[in-house]
Amino acid sequence: MLAPFIQPADDPVDGFAWVDGARRAPLQEVLADPFRPAGALIRQHLDAFDQVLIDVMGELGVVLGGPGGDVDVDITTRLDRLESTLDRLTAEYQAGLRVVGVVPDVRGGQVCGAAAIVGHRVRVVRDRVPEAPMARQLDDPAVGVVAGFAELSEVPAAAPWRGQRWIVRTEDGRRLPATLAMLLGDSSGVDRRATLDAHRGALSSATAAAREDPRAAGALEHLLLDWLMAHREDPTTIAVDIAKGRLDDAAMIVDAATCGGSLRSVAS
Repeated sequence: MLAPFIQPADDPVDGFAWVDGARRAPLQEVLADPFRPAGALIRQHLDAFDQVLIDVMGELGVVLGGPGGDVDVDITTRLDRLESTLDRLTAEYQAGLRVVGVVPDVRGGQVCGAAAIVGHRVRVVRDRVPEAPMARQLDDPAVGVVAGFAELSEVPAAAPWRGQRWIVRTEDGRRLPATLAMLLGDSSGVDRRATLDAHRGALSSATAAAREDPRAAGALEHLLLDWLMAHREDPTTIAVDIAKGRLDDAAMIVDAATCGGSLRSVAS
């Protein structure tokens, strides 16, 4: 019997599929055979997934980087297919790992994280980003330096699915929107380790909440994207940096990205 292999789609927005024998099969089914080299097959999946991201960004990067709105109908159709593909390939990766009983490695977190950024940009262009925590409840920041204290917003007791986000509370009582990247890179007096740990806790809580209540999709996407944007290798790339040995961060990213994709799959 022929070894399973990857068959790229004609259009990169459709990604690729595994072919096992005479049929297509998701990665988790390919890995169900204990005599197959699981590590090599998982690496092939990530390599092909990474190539999909390179190809679609090379072709659709200008569209994905834009504000959306008046986009050609053929492009919107392809963007919708791309979103579905990214969610599928991420879910297959996690499901495949579970079949063989291993955790995501750093590269898996990087590839799935980059895919999550691209998927978010699809939703920006298509005007369907779920509502972020505290939407329409924060004050508009003024131009210039702002004095205040950064904190995670409280989880609403009556609506825990709304989740948390970073805010700056000023001395005059205003609550301003903040990002993890801003706190880590542009703010003074921030305890970096405590801030990262707090964000990890908030994202993990949002992921758990989303499994129980799809209304948590907004908090999940906001917190995941906020983490990823703060951990890009540089401001011009979607490449995600994960500190050496932080397999927990890789698992957190893959788990959150897979959960978000499953919510979109159910909604569609």
